[in-house]
Amino acid sequence: DNDSDLDGYYWFQDCNDTNDQINPDMVELLDGIDNNCSGIIDDDFIGLDRDFDGLPDLDEFNSFYTDPLDNDTDDDGLSDGDEIFNTSTNPLIPDLDEDGDGFRWFQECDDANPEVYPGAAEIWNGIDDDCNDIIDDNINRYAYLIVPSSADLTINSSSEELNLSVQFDLSESVKQQIGLEYIWKRNGAIISQQEILREEIINCTNNYSGFNAVLCAQNGTVGPYSIMVTVVDDYQGEVSFSWNITYFIWHPPEPVVVSKEDTTNSESSGIGDLEMGTIASIIAGVVVVALLMILLWVRQDKPPKKIPNQPPTQGYQYQNSSQYNNVPSAPSLPDFNRK
Repeated sequence: DNDSDLDGYYWFQDCNDTNDQINPDMVELLDGIDNNCSGIIDDDFIGLDRDFDGLPDLDEFNSFYTDPLDNDTDDDGLSDGDEIFNTSTNPLIPDLDEDGDGFRWFQECDDANPEVYPGAAEIWNGIDDDCNDIIDDNINRYAYLIVPSSADLTINSSSEELNLSVQFDLSESVKQQIGLEYIWKRNGAIISQQEILREEIINCTNNYSGFNAVLCAQNGTVGPYSIMVTVVDDYQGEVSFSWNITYFIWHPPEPVVVSKEDTTNSESSGIGDLEMGTIASIIAGVVVVALLMILLWVRQDKPPKKIPNQPPTQGYQYQNSSQYNNVPSAPSLPDFNRK
Protein backbone atom coordinates (compact mmCIF):
# COMPACT_ATOMS: atom_id res chain seq x y z
CA ASP A 1 0.00 0.00 0.00
CA ASN A 2 1.48 3.18 -1.09
CA ASP A 3 1.69 6.64 0.51
CA SER A 4 1.75 8.50 -2.73
CA ASP A 5 1.93 12.01 -1.25
CA LEU A 6 4.42 10.96 1.40
CA ASP A 7 2.42 12.66 4.15
CA GLY A 8 2.79 9.61 6.47
CA TYR A 9 -0.58 8.16 5.68
CA TYR A 10 -1.37 5.31 3.35
CA TRP A 11 -3.99 5.86 0.76
CA PHE A 12 -6.63 4.07 2.80
CA GLN A 13 -5.86 6.31 5.79
CA ASP A 14 -5.83 9.51 3.77
CA CYS A 15 -8.80 11.10 2.10
CA ASN A 16 -6.59 12.51 -0.63
CA ASP A 17 -3.33 10.66 -1.15
CA THR A 18 -2.26 13.03 -3.88
CA ASN A 19 -2.08 16.11 -1.60
CA ASP A 20 0.28 16.09 1.31
CA GLN A 21 -1.67 19.02 2.89
CA ILE A 22 -4.66 16.75 3.37
CA ASN A 23 -4.46 14.06 6.01
CA PRO A 24 -5.94 13.28 9.42
CA ASP A 25 -3.33 15.40 11.20
CA MET A 26 -3.92 18.65 9.24
CA VAL A 27 -5.61 21.71 10.73
CA GLU A 28 -8.95 22.41 9.14
CA LEU A 29 -8.92 25.56 7.04
CA LEU A 30 -11.82 27.62 5.67
CA ASP A 31 -11.16 26.68 2.12
CA GLY A 32 -13.97 24.37 1.07
CA ILE A 33 -11.78 21.29 1.58
CA ASP A 34 -11.89 18.58 4.20
CA ASN A 35 -8.34 19.19 5.28
CA ASN A 36 -8.36 16.82 8.28
CA CYS A 37 -10.26 14.05 6.56
CA SER A 38 -13.06 14.22 9.10
CA GLY A 39 -15.63 13.71 6.43
CA ILE A 40 -17.01 17.29 6.92
CA ILE A 41 -15.74 20.25 4.96
CA ASP A 42 -14.74 23.30 7.01
CA ASP A 43 -16.34 21.77 10.07
CA ASP A 44 -14.24 23.82 12.44
CA PHE A 45 -15.93 27.04 11.22
CA ILE A 46 -19.51 26.06 11.66
CA GLY A 47 -21.28 28.79 13.68
CA LEU A 48 -18.29 31.14 13.72
CA ASP A 49 -18.45 34.89 12.86
CA ARG A 50 -14.93 36.01 13.48
CA ASP A 51 -15.34 39.56 12.06
CA PHE A 52 -18.63 40.19 13.85
CA ASP A 53 -20.39 41.52 10.78
CA GLY A 54 -23.48 39.41 11.32
CA LEU A 55 -22.55 36.94 8.61
CA PRO A 56 -21.36 33.39 9.43
CA ASP A 57 -17.90 32.72 8.16
CA LEU A 58 -19.11 29.76 6.15
CA ASP A 59 -21.73 31.94 4.41
CA GLU A 60 -19.23 34.67 3.71
CA PHE A 61 -16.84 32.21 2.15
CA ASN A 62 -19.23 29.96 0.31
CA SER A 63 -22.13 32.28 -0.58
CA PHE A 64 -21.24 36.00 -0.41
CA TYR A 65 -17.55 35.70 -1.20
CA THR A 66 -16.76 38.37 1.36
CA ASP A 67 -13.79 38.30 3.68
CA PRO A 68 -14.82 36.51 6.91
CA LEU A 69 -12.05 38.33 8.73
CA ASP A 70 -13.02 41.83 7.48
CA ASN A 71 -16.45 43.13 8.37
CA ASP A 72 -16.34 45.77 5.53
CA THR A 73 -14.94 43.96 2.56
CA ASP A 74 -15.42 46.87 0.09
CA ASP A 75 -14.29 49.54 2.61
CA ASP A 76 -17.29 51.82 1.94
CA GLY A 77 -18.15 52.30 5.60
CA LEU A 78 -20.95 49.80 5.55
CA SER A 79 -20.49 46.39 7.15
CA ASP A 80 -20.96 43.33 5.00
CA GLY A 81 -23.91 42.29 7.15
CA ASP A 82 -25.63 45.72 6.76
CA GLU A 83 -25.27 45.60 3.04
CA ILE A 84 -26.72 42.08 2.87
CA PHE A 85 -29.57 42.48 5.32
CA ASN A 86 -30.35 46.23 5.46
CA THR A 87 -29.35 48.18 2.38
CA SER A 88 -29.55 45.32 -0.11
CA THR A 89 -26.34 46.50 -1.70
CA ASN A 90 -23.34 44.57 -2.91
CA PRO A 91 -20.75 44.19 -0.12
CA LEU A 92 -18.04 43.76 -2.74
CA ILE A 93 -18.68 47.16 -4.43
CA PRO A 94 -18.23 50.43 -2.53
CA ASP A 95 -21.48 52.36 -2.01
CA LEU A 96 -20.35 55.97 -1.78
CA ASP A 97 -21.88 59.46 -1.63
CA GLU A 98 -20.75 60.59 -5.05
CA ASP A 99 -22.29 64.09 -4.92
CA GLY A 100 -21.29 64.80 -1.33
CA ASP A 101 -24.77 65.68 -0.15
CA GLY A 102 -24.63 63.32 2.79
CA PHE A 103 -26.60 60.52 1.17
CA ARG A 104 -25.27 57.39 -0.51
CA TRP A 105 -26.62 56.48 -3.90
CA PHE A 106 -29.12 54.00 -2.50
CA GLN A 107 -30.38 56.57 -0.01
CA GLU A 108 -31.36 59.16 -2.59
CA CYS A 109 -32.75 59.39 -6.12
CA ASP A 110 -29.86 61.18 -7.85
CA ASP A 111 -26.37 60.80 -6.41
CA ALA A 112 -24.95 62.97 -9.18
CA ASN A 113 -26.89 66.08 -8.12
CA PRO A 114 -26.06 67.54 -4.69
CA GLU A 115 -29.34 69.52 -4.69
CA VAL A 116 -31.41 66.35 -4.86
CA TYR A 117 -31.74 64.32 -1.67
CA PRO A 118 -34.39 63.33 0.88
CA GLY A 119 -35.72 66.42 2.62
CA ALA A 120 -34.57 68.89 -0.03
CA ALA A 121 -36.90 71.79 -0.89
CA GLU A 122 -39.08 70.95 -3.87
CA ILE A 123 -38.92 73.56 -6.62
CA TRP A 124 -40.66 73.93 -10.01
CA ASN A 125 -38.13 72.24 -12.27
CA GLY A 126 -39.53 68.89 -13.37
CA ILE A 127 -37.30 67.03 -10.88
CA ASP A 128 -38.13 65.05 -7.75
CA ASP A 129 -35.92 67.20 -5.54
CA ASP A 130 -36.89 65.61 -2.23
CA CYS A 131 -36.83 62.01 -3.51
CA ASN A 132 -40.42 61.23 -2.52
CA ASP A 133 -41.19 59.75 -5.94
CA ILE A 134 -43.44 62.72 -6.87
CA ILE A 135 -42.20 65.43 -9.22
CA ASP A 136 -42.96 69.09 -8.40
CA ASP A 137 -45.45 68.28 -5.66
CA ASN A 138 -46.75 70.91 -3.20
CA ILE A 139 -45.30 73.82 -5.19
CA ASN A 140 -46.81 77.30 -5.27
CA ARG A 141 -46.40 77.88 -8.98
CA TYR A 142 -47.83 81.40 -8.69
CA ALA A 143 -44.66 82.35 -6.81
CA TYR A 144 -42.82 81.95 -10.13
CA LEU A 145 -45.27 84.12 -12.10
CA ILE A 146 -44.00 87.55 -13.13
CA VAL A 147 -47.28 89.45 -12.85
CA PRO A 148 -48.02 91.79 -15.81
CA SER A 149 -48.05 95.49 -14.93
CA SER A 150 -51.75 95.89 -15.70
CA ALA A 151 -54.70 93.58 -16.13
CA ASP A 152 -56.93 96.29 -17.65
CA LEU A 153 -55.97 97.35 -21.16
CA THR A 154 -57.52 99.56 -23.82
CA ILE A 155 -56.27 99.32 -27.40
CA ASN A 156 -57.15 101.07 -30.61
CA SER A 157 -57.64 97.94 -32.61
CA SER A 158 -57.76 99.97 -35.82
CA SER A 159 -54.08 100.84 -35.43
CA GLU A 160 -52.63 98.59 -32.68
CA GLU A 161 -51.92 94.88 -32.44
CA LEU A 162 -52.86 93.06 -29.25
CA ASN A 163 -49.91 91.17 -27.73
CA LEU A 164 -50.39 89.33 -24.45
CA SER A 165 -48.01 86.99 -22.65
CA VAL A 166 -47.04 85.79 -19.20
CA GLN A 167 -43.51 85.32 -17.94
CA PHE A 168 -42.13 82.98 -15.30
CA ASP A 169 -38.97 83.14 -13.22
CA LEU A 170 -37.68 80.01 -14.95
CA SER A 171 -34.83 79.32 -17.33
CA GLU A 172 -35.57 78.20 -20.86
CA SER A 173 -34.15 74.77 -20.11
CA VAL A 174 -36.50 74.35 -17.16
CA LYS A 175 -39.46 75.44 -19.29
CA GLN A 176 -38.56 72.69 -21.71
CA GLN A 177 -38.12 70.23 -18.85
CA ILE A 178 -41.56 70.84 -17.32
CA GLY A 179 -43.32 71.02 -20.71
CA LEU A 180 -45.34 74.24 -20.43
CA GLU A 181 -48.49 74.47 -22.53
CA TYR A 182 -50.59 77.62 -23.00
CA ILE A 183 -54.37 77.78 -23.37
CA TRP A 184 -55.89 81.20 -24.21
CA LYS A 185 -59.60 81.81 -23.78
CA ARG A 186 -61.88 84.77 -24.46
CA ASN A 187 -65.10 84.66 -22.48
CA GLY A 188 -64.55 80.91 -21.97
CA ALA A 189 -63.86 80.00 -25.62
CA ILE A 190 -60.36 78.79 -26.65
CA ILE A 191 -58.76 81.25 -29.08
CA SER A 192 -55.09 80.17 -29.10
CA GLN A 193 -52.60 77.66 -27.74
CA GLN A 194 -49.43 79.61 -28.51
CA GLU A 195 -47.07 81.01 -25.91
CA ILE A 196 -47.94 84.59 -26.96
CA LEU A 197 -51.42 85.78 -27.95
CA ARG A 198 -51.27 88.08 -30.96
CA GLU A 199 -54.26 89.75 -32.62
CA GLU A 200 -53.72 91.73 -35.79
CA ILE A 201 -54.87 95.27 -36.54
CA ILE A 202 -58.53 95.24 -37.53
CA ASN A 203 -59.58 96.83 -40.81
CA CYS A 204 -63.34 96.80 -40.81
CA THR A 205 -63.46 97.25 -44.58
CA ASN A 206 -62.46 93.57 -44.77
CA ASN A 207 -64.96 90.76 -44.56
CA TYR A 208 -64.24 89.22 -41.16
CA SER A 209 -65.82 86.34 -39.34
CA GLY A 210 -65.80 85.45 -35.68
CA PHE A 211 -64.75 87.96 -33.06
CA ASN A 212 -63.47 90.55 -35.55
CA ALA A 213 -66.87 90.57 -37.20
CA VAL A 214 -68.45 91.18 -33.79
CA LEU A 215 -66.16 94.16 -33.21
CA CYS A 216 -66.68 95.59 -36.68
CA ALA A 217 -70.44 95.45 -36.17
CA GLN A 218 -69.97 98.18 -33.56
CA ASN A 219 -68.31 101.57 -33.49
CA GLY A 220 -66.39 103.38 -30.79
CA THR A 221 -65.48 101.78 -27.47
CA VAL A 222 -66.38 98.10 -27.10
CA GLY A 223 -65.94 95.84 -24.09
CA PRO A 224 -64.30 95.02 -21.84
CA TYR A 225 -63.80 91.39 -22.85
CA SER A 226 -62.13 88.91 -20.50
CA ILE A 227 -59.06 87.09 -21.86
CA MET A 228 -57.50 84.39 -19.66
CA VAL A 229 -54.41 82.27 -20.15
CA THR A 230 -53.93 78.96 -18.32
CA VAL A 231 -50.40 77.55 -18.30
CA VAL A 232 -50.22 73.80 -17.67
CA ASP A 233 -47.12 71.66 -17.06
CA ASP A 234 -46.52 67.93 -17.47
CA TYR A 235 -47.11 67.24 -13.78
CA GLN A 236 -50.73 68.42 -13.37
CA GLY A 237 -49.72 71.88 -12.24
CA GLU A 238 -51.24 75.06 -13.66
CA VAL A 239 -51.18 78.84 -13.38
CA SER A 240 -53.87 81.23 -14.66
CA PHE A 241 -53.99 84.97 -15.32
CA SER A 242 -56.66 87.15 -16.91
CA TRP A 243 -56.96 90.58 -18.52
CA ASN A 244 -59.91 92.86 -19.23
CA ILE A 245 -59.51 94.21 -22.77
CA THR A 246 -61.44 97.21 -24.04
CA TYR A 247 -61.36 97.77 -27.80
CA PHE A 248 -61.75 101.02 -29.68
CA ILE A 249 -63.17 100.48 -33.17
CA TRP A 250 -63.15 103.13 -35.91
CA HIS A 251 -65.04 102.77 -39.17
CA PRO A 252 -63.55 104.85 -41.99
CA PRO A 253 -66.07 106.49 -44.34
CA GLU A 254 -66.88 104.41 -47.34
CA PRO A 255 -65.17 105.75 -50.48
CA VAL A 256 -67.53 106.99 -53.20
CA VAL A 257 -66.56 105.72 -56.62
CA VAL A 258 -67.89 108.05 -59.31
CA SER A 259 -67.85 106.91 -62.92
CA LYS A 260 -67.44 109.25 -65.89
CA GLU A 261 -71.07 108.78 -66.84
CA ASP A 262 -72.16 109.59 -63.29
CA THR A 263 -69.98 112.72 -63.38
CA THR A 264 -71.60 113.91 -66.61
CA ASN A 265 -75.04 113.21 -65.23
CA SER A 266 -74.16 115.00 -62.05
CA GLU A 267 -72.97 118.07 -63.93
CA SER A 268 -76.11 118.05 -66.09
CA SER A 269 -78.21 117.61 -63.01
CA GLY A 270 -76.43 120.55 -61.41
CA ILE A 271 -77.12 122.82 -64.35
CA GLY A 272 -80.74 121.69 -64.42
CA ASP A 273 -81.07 122.36 -60.73
CA LEU A 274 -79.65 125.85 -61.22
CA GLU A 275 -82.12 126.61 -64.01
CA MET A 276 -85.01 125.33 -61.99
CA GLY A 277 -83.97 127.53 -59.10
CA THR A 278 -83.83 130.61 -61.32
CA ILE A 279 -87.25 129.90 -62.80
CA ALA A 280 -88.71 129.43 -59.34
CA SER A 281 -87.29 132.77 -58.24
CA ILE A 282 -88.78 134.56 -61.27
CA ILE A 283 -92.19 133.02 -60.69
CA ALA A 284 -92.10 134.08 -57.05
CA GLY A 285 -91.25 137.64 -58.10
CA VAL A 286 -94.12 137.79 -60.57
CA VAL A 287 -96.55 136.55 -57.94
CA VAL A 288 -95.42 139.22 -55.49
CA VAL A 289 -95.84 142.01 -58.09
CA ALA A 290 -99.29 140.71 -59.02
CA LEU A 291 -100.38 140.71 -55.41
CA LEU A 292 -99.21 144.31 -54.97
CA MET A 293 -101.13 145.46 -58.03
CA ILE A 294 -104.31 143.74 -56.85
CA LEU A 295 -103.94 145.42 -53.48
CA LEU A 296 -103.61 148.87 -55.08
CA TRP A 297 -106.64 148.28 -57.29
CA VAL A 298 -108.79 147.24 -54.37
CA ARG A 299 -107.90 150.41 -52.52
CA GLN A 300 -108.80 152.69 -55.48
CA ASP A 301 -112.34 151.22 -55.72
CA LYS A 302 -113.20 152.07 -52.12
CA PRO A 303 -115.29 155.38 -51.53
CA PRO A 304 -113.36 158.22 -49.94
CA LYS A 305 -113.68 158.49 -46.28
CA LYS A 306 -116.11 161.17 -45.07
CA ILE A 307 -114.27 163.82 -43.17
CA PRO A 308 -116.20 164.73 -40.02
CA ASN A 309 -117.28 168.36 -39.47
CA GLN A 310 -114.69 170.38 -37.69
CA PRO A 311 -115.66 172.74 -34.89
CA PRO A 312 -115.40 176.48 -35.77
CA THR A 313 -112.05 178.02 -35.23
CA GLN A 314 -113.49 181.48 -34.29
CA GLY A 315 -116.62 182.69 -32.49
CA TYR A 316 -120.08 182.14 -33.80
CA GLN A 317 -120.55 183.36 -37.36
CA TYR A 318 -123.88 184.60 -38.43
CA GLN A 319 -125.35 182.79 -41.24
CA ASN A 320 -127.44 184.99 -43.46
CA SER A 321 -130.30 182.91 -44.49
CA SER A 322 -133.20 184.06 -46.58
CA GLN A 323 -135.59 182.33 -44.28
CA TYR A 324 -135.04 184.96 -41.65
CA ASN A 325 -135.44 188.10 -43.87
CA ASN A 326 -138.89 189.04 -42.51
CA VAL A 327 -137.86 188.87 -38.90
CA PRO A 328 -137.38 192.38 -37.40
CA SER A 329 -133.97 193.21 -36.15
CA ALA A 330 -133.11 193.81 -32.54
CA PRO A 331 -132.95 197.34 -31.20
CA SER A 332 -129.60 199.16 -30.97
CA LEU A 333 -128.17 199.26 -27.47
CA PRO A 334 -125.68 201.76 -26.11
CA ASP A 335 -122.00 200.88 -26.00
CA PHE A 336 -121.10 200.65 -22.36
CA ASN A 337 -117.50 200.26 -23.05
CA ARG A 338 -117.21 203.82 -24.11
CA LYS A 339 -117.01 206.53 -21.55
